[in-house]
Amino acid sequence: MTIGPFIDMQGAVDVHLHSEPDLFPRIADDVGVARHAASLGLRAISLKCHSERTTSRAYMTMQQVPGIDRKST
Repeated sequence: MTIGPFIDMQGAVDVHLHSEPDLFPRIADDVGVARHAASLGLRAISLKCHSERTTSRAYMTMQQVPGIDRKST
């Protein structure tokens, strides 16, 4: 997907993304955000959370959303 005439999102990586569950309300859960990212052509997302590690969440999300690589911190 291209945003305007200048930004090609194909293969991009979102390196800082907060999703539900979290301490604060978020727009979508891990799988919902990953599905949206994949639909835009992103190849990976990096899940962030203020209260827990996201390694297992990233793994489970990757299993449910083909085309998205996991990156967690």
